Amino acid sequence: MVMNRNIYSKKDKVYINKKTNNKEYFKLIINYIKKYKTKVSLLDVACASGDFLKILKKKKNFNLTRIDFSKTLIDLAKKKVPKATFQIKNISKKIKLKKKFDICTCLGTLSIFDDKFKIINKLINLVKKEGELIFFDPINEHNVNVIIRYQNNFQKNNQWLTGFNTFSKKYWEKKLKQHPKIKSFSFQKFNIKKQIKINKKNPMRSWTIPFEGKNQLVVGTGQLLNFYIIKIKLK
Repeated sequence: MVMNRNIYSKKDKVYINKKTNNKEYFKLIINYIKKYKTKVSLLDVACASGDFLKILKKKKNFNLTRIDFSKTLIDLAKKKVPKATFQIKNISKKIKLKKKFDICTCLGTLSIFDDKFKIINKLINLVKKEGELIFFDPINEHNVNVIIRYQNNFQKNNQWLTGFNTFSKKYWEKKLKQHPKIKSFSFQKFNIKKQIKINKKNPMRSWTIPFEGKNQLVVGTGQLLNFYIIKIKLK
């Protein structure tokens, strides 16, 4: 059994969906970046079938570019946002693009990597001076970093997969402070309002339980998931 590699499915049925899923955190991020009064370029990295870009396009006139490692998802995203630019790129490898961007978003993806700050460094290099990066990622509120491998024993292909790697907020702060190009950063905790029922056929789809008066996201690995919107401003 191989458990040391970062393996993530290119054809996750949850994301191969023609319908547009308007997630709660999309709204928070879009409301934030609507502050830009002039047309800006935005790079959306590795975020499924283009739902975020489709919703964003309706709110403001951005110059949109999206990269993903899955041709299947790129083809679906092209149908949802035909005026955006799409490229098949794997962010775990070297990335070369013809231009730099005002904003880079990477939502719900960094947690599949054991060294997410290696990926963040690559994305910083794709953003202009004084630009911004916005991430959506689970953060451990205790000062403990966690690397996860899991098997979906309810499926025929039960290879070891990666996902929900969760680093502490203090570790995030330490790594971001060390980067010479970062001017400032902030963390906004995401509190989901919607109640989500467990998917008994696939417990790796997160659901909510009541916890301390709020809806707490949990997942089949047994984790309590505390997601944050991380905003990074460059010098």
